[in-house]
Amino acid sequence: MLRTTKSLALAVMIMLSVMTFTEETAHAAAKPRQQTKPAPTKPAPTKNVRKVTPPQDNAAKLYVQKVNAFIKDSRWQPGTNYNGSQNPKLSKYGCMGCCAYAADFVQYVFGKDSPRSGTLFKALSQVRAGDVIVLSNPSHWIVVLARSGNSLETLEGNWMGKAVREKGAYTISGNVLMRSGKKFRTFSLGYHYR
Repeated sequence: MLRTTKSLALAVMIMLSVMTFTEETAHAAAKPRQQTKPAPTKPAPTKNVRKVTPPQDNAAKLYVQKVNAFIKDSRWQPGTNYNGSQNPKLSKYGCMGCCAYAADFVQYVFGKDSPRSGTLFKALSQVRAGDVIVLSNPSHWIVVLARSGNSLETLEGNWMGKAVREKGAYTISGNVLMRSGKKFRTFSLGYHYR
């Protein structure tokens, strides 16, 4: 009987401990768990990382695509013969040389037959990407691809008989266009197309 009593006592103790364990577990499960916040992480070092530029609007993207296509086209590619007697290759505007090159650019990129079809401006300080400017004494037409401060990136026909692309060769000084730091020609007028 002692064995039975010991066995019974052991069984009761086991049951009590199981019941206690079950109650504690049920009580703990009923409590809402506290959420722990993840430990803050340090950002990755930015050494030698280039800044990402925001995407351009669709009109600007289209402009860049058309300009790049124009520049790659063998008819107007920098280095192509484009002398003073060259008529437009695409535009129907009646002119020659540098004006013909500007007329073809305006037709190709903006769908306008005349380089004079843009919005007229008369101050060189107003020049921006996509403009055509006209210089005087003697007359010369230049396409402005980009502007950074007073420095211009340009395309032009009939520069020593060729089509050329210049980056930084031209700078603005008042109403005068400088070339390689020296007075080139005086600004006469310009046209905005975008």
